[in-house]
Amino acid sequence: PPSPPENVFIYSFDSLPEKYWKKYQYACKFVQLVKSKTPKVTLYTKYAKCMLMENGPEADIEVCFYDGAKIHKTSEFLRVIETSGKSYTLKGQGSVSSLSEGARIYVAHANESHRTCLVLESVITAEEEKSE
Repeated sequence: PPSPPENVFIYSFDSLPEKYWKKYQYACKFVQLVKSKTPKVTLYTKYAKCMLMENGPEADIEVCFYDGAKIHKTSEFLRVIETSGKSYTLKGQGSVSSLSEGARIYVAHANESHRTCLVLESVITAEEEKSE
C-alpha cells in the first residue's frame, strides 16, 4: 500500500492524546456491537439455525427455531421468545425451571447447539493454526 500523506499522525494506544479518548471509546463500543451481531459459526440443526457470534471469548449465541421461537444467550442474560411472541428474560443462566415446559425444551436445544458451535469453533481454529 502507498505511504500515508505527511500530515497524518499515527498513535499507539498508549500515546493516544486525551482529546481522542472519547472517540476511541465510541469506536470500541461500535466494534463490540458489530461483533455481537456477526456470526462466526452457523450451525443448522433439525430444529433451528444456531449462530455463535464474533464477540468472544464468551460469545453470544442466537438460536432461531424454524417454528418461529428464538433464543438469545449472552454472558449476562438469556432471552426466550416463544412462537406465541411471549418473551422471557433471565439474568445469567437464571432459573430456567421457572419457564414453561416448551420454553425449557427450546433452552435445552439451544444449550446443546451452543456446545456444538463451541466445538466447531475450536476445531476450525486448530485447523487454521496448522495451516499458518
